[in-house]
Parts: sequence; structure tokens; C-alpha cells
Amino acid sequence: MIKGQIRVMTYNLEAHYILWNGRPINGRAEGVKRLILSLSPDVLCLQEAELKWRHVLEKLPHYRPVDTLKNWQFTYMTTMLYNTRTMTLIKSGSIAYKHGWLKTNRRICYGVFKIKRTKEVICVISTHLTPLNKKHVEACLKTMTHQVEQLKATVTDLSHRYRCPVIIGGDFNSHNKAVNKKKEPLKSYQIYCLLKNCFTDAKQSSKGSTLDHIFYHGNIIIDDYQRLNQFKELSDHDPLYIDCHLKNTEKTND
Repeated sequence: MIKGQIRVMTYNLEAHYILWNGRPINGRAEGVKRLILSLSPDVLCLQEAELKWRHVLEKLPHYRPVDTLKNWQFTYMTTMLYNTRTMTLIKSGSIAYKHGWLKTNRRICYGVFKIKRTKEVICVISTHLTPLNKKHVEACLKTMTHQVEQLKATVTDLSHRYRCPVIIGGDFNSHNKAVNKKKEPLKSYQIYCLLKNCFTDAKQSSKGSTLDHIFYHGNIIIDDYQRLNQFKELSDHDPLYIDCHLKNTEKTND
């Protein structure tokens, strides 16, 4: 076992908004809570966590949000929970992307944590990029490119300021395949390639294409990567998680 191993999970919960074709939360809430508690992530990156979801998740034992719950107008839907038994929050913040719409959703939410078991410091980011609109593909690609640039600058700043590696989880609205099953080109692959030029993708290989990813920057070793595709009844996105540790962490007999 790795002494300082932590689990970081990312999950787009699928907001219930009708305009987004979202499903009601009530029938999914208990399943999502059971899933989170069964996986027991140390840090959980969340997207589309609107006010109703926030009220559900604040009842999870031992988990705390990195930001303050406000009202429906000012609740940031891109957020993060952390396990208070394993992680100590040092600093947190939420930054709106300068380009793109829906500032409550298109954000960089970050938390700087100390791993209680090893006293090591690590930064985790949850983010959600603008989706491609078929009627405005080039404009959306330009917006997403600006967002990747801002994300890269933020990661660099946090890494230098706290002298720690950074994990970035989220819905990047960017396919990691160049074509779909019908062999049609996927424009968002351009954005995924930009992201891969900036950060390291935690997955070594993937059988299918996904819009959600976990990247990292710095001295991190990935021990395991999982995409859970058996929970379609809970969200229109699959949860992802990694087990990882810092490069200098030693193995123990625990």
C-alpha cells in the first residue's frame, strides 16, 4: 500500500434544468450519495452541482464543500467536496473564465490540501469548459481555446505558489478521440489535444470517447484509473476517479 495514496474523483451530476434536458434530482439523489460513499474519494470534483444538488450533498457525512453555499443565483455549479477525515483544506478559490457564458458554471474551482497521513500538499481543480454549439463551432472553439490558456496559467500559478503538484478533473466538453463510432470527425478533439499539450492525461488508454477527464501537472504517480460506465440512471456523464500518490511517497506495510 502507498502511504500517501489519495483518490480524486470527478463527476458531472447532470443539473435538473429542463432547458438542459436534465432529469429530476429526487429519483437520483440517493443513488449518487451511495456511489460517492462507496468510492470514498478524498477529493470530489463536481460539475452542474446546482442548488438542489448542493442541498443533497451537504448531508454527506465527513464531506465538506470548499466554497460557501449561497442562493440559486450565486451558487457556483462547478465546485468540490473533500473528505475531512483524510484531507485538511489550506486554501480554496473559484475563478470565472474570462471568455464564455454562464459564469456560475464555466469556472476554475480549486482547493489546496494537506494530506493528513503524510503532511504532503496537493492542489486539486474542478472545471467545466464551454460546450460546442453546432451553429457556432468556430466561435466556441475559440472560446474553449482561451479557457484552456487561462486554465494553464492558473495551474502554473498554483503549482509555483504552493510548490505542489496539481490534479485537474472536470467536464472539458472535449472528446479524446478524433472521430466517433460513425467515423465522423469530432471538432472538440482539437481542444483535447491542447489540454494534452499542457497537462498529462491520467488515463493511459481508453476504449471509448469521453468528454470528462482527469489531468495532472507535476510529480504524481497514477496507481489506478477508472471510468464507471454502469451508472447511466444517475447522470448523463460517467464518474471517473484516480488513485495516486506523490513521487516521493514511500510504500508501507499498512
